[in-house]
Amino acid sequence: MTKGQFDRAFQRLSKQRQKVLELFLGGMRDREIAQTLHITGGTVRSHIRDIRKHFGLENEFPDDRSSQRDDLTDLFRKYKPELLGEPVAPEEAERPSAIDPEFVGRGDAMRDLDNLVNRRAKCILILSPGGQGKTTLAWQYLKNRFSPEEILYFPIAKETKDVASVESLVEEQLRKLGEEPGREFMVSLNRLREKLTEKPMGVLIDNLEPALDESNCFVSQHRSYVELFKQVLLSSQVQAITIITSRAPLNEGLNVALYPLEPLNVAAWQAYFEHWEIVTDTTVLKEMHEFYNGNALAMGVLCSAVRNDFQGDCAAYWADCKTEDGLLVEERIENLIEEQFKSLEQLRPDAYNLLCRMGCYRYQDVPTVLKEGLLCLLWDVQKLERQRVVRILRDCALVNFVQGEYSLHPVIRAEALKRLRDGENWEQANRVAAEFWTNSVKTIETAENAIRAFEAYYHYRSINNFVQCCEVIVTIREGKIWGKLETLGRAFYRLGLFDKMTSSIFQIDRFYELKKSQYGGEIFNVLGAIYWLQGNLMQAITYYNIGKDLAIKHKNTEIILNSLLNLSLCKLDLWEIAEAENLLEKYRELSEKNKCYEHFQISSFCLGLIHSILGEIKKTDCLLKNFNIESQIEYTPWSRGYALLFSGFTQKNINRIEKSFILFNKAIAFAEIEYYYPQVKAKALTGLAELYRIENDFSKSLSHHHESIQILERIGAKCDLAEAYYQLALTQQKMGNLESETYFNKAIELWTEIDAPKQIERIRNSMNNLADSF
Repeated sequence: MTKGQFDRAFQRLSKQRQKVLELFLGGMRDREIAQTLHITGGTVRSHIRDIRKHFGLENEFPDDRSSQRDDLTDLFRKYKPELLGEPVAPEEAERPSAIDPEFVGRGDAMRDLDNLVNRRAKCILILSPGGQGKTTLAWQYLKNRFSPEEILYFPIAKETKDVASVESLVEEQLRKLGEEPGREFMVSLNRLREKLTEKPMGVLIDNLEPALDESNCFVSQHRSYVELFKQVLLSSQVQAITIITSRAPLNEGLNVALYPLEPLNVAAWQAYFEHWEIVTDTTVLKEMHEFYNGNALAMGVLCSAVRNDFQGDCAAYWADCKTEDGLLVEERIENLIEEQFKSLEQLRPDAYNLLCRMGCYRYQDVPTVLKEGLLCLLWDVQKLERQRVVRILRDCALVNFVQGEYSLHPVIRAEALKRLRDGENWEQANRVAAEFWTNSVKTIETAENAIRAFEAYYHYRSINNFVQCCEVIVTIREGKIWGKLETLGRAFYRLGLFDKMTSSIFQIDRFYELKKSQYGGEIFNVLGAIYWLQGNLMQAITYYNIGKDLAIKHKNTEIILNSLLNLSLCKLDLWEIAEAENLLEKYRELSEKNKCYEHFQISSFCLGLIHSILGEIKKTDCLLKNFNIESQIEYTPWSRGYALLFSGFTQKNINRIEKSFILFNKAIAFAEIEYYYPQVKAKALTGLAELYRIENDFSKSLSHHHESIQILERIGAKCDLAEAYYQLALTQQKMGNLESETYFNKAIELWTEIDAPKQIERIRNSMNNLADSF
């Protein structure tokens, strides 16, 4: 594998595969990678297998993970040592003094063209969007092989109406070669072929796409170009090498080799800027390079602006470009982009419409869109034609295509979005895109599922459809195991994605609108759950009460019950046991009255925990008899996970240690295998740590404590983290370690931030009494 082949292979990896690769090369285990990226272990293994195949290692997949890592490490040490944290060898870097400032970073491209010529390619089409340096590369390549007199230049045009006739171009080149053209076109072609047979020559056909139609064939009035290729340029007799530059491929069935030109890499930009004696901040240069996708024209324009207007201060220039609305684009680059859109609009209107409509996608949390996400935007194109339009747009190289999915570069997306907003398709494009995201996610099993489903929210928000914004959050999806599942809002809580959901809901609520909505009760319950997880219990209680009042107003029994349950759990976390019990009794009574069997079951395991804390064993046993944890009712992930957790803590409190072990281990299996639920896993680990402490197995106890704390710190579950530190302190205390005071103080600090005085009192009593007190 050459350096050029390696770079192109690496750039074609999806962002997720690149991240998996980075963590894998860094020594992480599959399970750790899966937890870090919120994906499954199977996905990690599949990615590693695909990555190896991607880099030509498909014939060897050893079972030993160390061997799999070693050969990938060897490959990256050779071609990309910086990913391993190793320095780049000086000879591998392109030094400023050794470069041609007008032709930088194209050594690999020159070698690739040589390889095509060595394989007897007579015509090569260099394909890329505008500004990537197609013409510069073509000229440089031909000048390296031929003298100026040996290069024939066929400039096509900027627009279709200005395309030069092939007859006139052939006549011009014949005269350049000292030959008179014939009266008929075929005679002229024969004479040109004879001249190109005499000695090796170069031919440059520049900017071909204005001569092509929507199918990337020559437009009817310029079909004669086909004869130029057939009779002359592709003839086995001629010694010419023909280089074509185009923003679209040529689909005439001709033997033309296609060479997609990659953007310049950041090392080329670095070398170019250094040639002009501009000291660049590596981070700033990478941002600039990424924003302009390595575009060669952009590189020159930016360098000039930095030199002339900012005295060579790259960081000052880039800071000046940043505004509240994004980044300012240089006028010359903006004009280039507008010209590309204009050309596409004239030549391929369906593809132009699709490109503009693709501007409605955000390409942020979900960086790429499946092909189905493009097809649905072609509502005004016959179904049989939609695949063709997507292909046309892809061939124009204005969209990024990676691993079967599509995206727009930020600069292209900005222009597409502007045109979409100014047109008549803005609302429909967003509505259709929202429906695509909703329909593409059938069940929420991972963070990736939840984030994809939530994209629909942003589209409805863009068209100010408040009701459907709420519907995205409260829609219930069915799951693969337990039947009825949670809303998307609840899934965000389960998966620890609360920051994103909170900030988004605050964009739509303005509380006046939200309180009028039929969905207000559920939305406020979602907000309450998120604030509960974050440890802001006072705000959570406020939202739960608002949700309950709205549910009463709209006579929504389900939300009333959820509100009462959530309020009781907040009180339990505050260690206000009597208030928690009172709310749970109301919850139980209402669920029994309305024959809500799942809620009645939940009330049993919640009240069972309350009575076990109070030492009321008879009441606890009575509730446990009424509660069947293996019931086939349609549990949500929350009720299933918490049924196992609360039952485990209840059994521990009444000293049934063996049963408690079984329940906590079931909770962990549920959180790892059935549904990704890190909070449930962490709480179960804390429970197991308590059990091992009771059995004086301090090594296992400490191990479980630390694993639990690590998870809780990552997801930001503040109340659970405070409890985990408290339990760790109790273990250290029982071991006789002075370090226990540190963890007691950490727990007190967190409960102080949460404003839970009774929890603080509980901890201080433990510190004073040297006794467990959960």
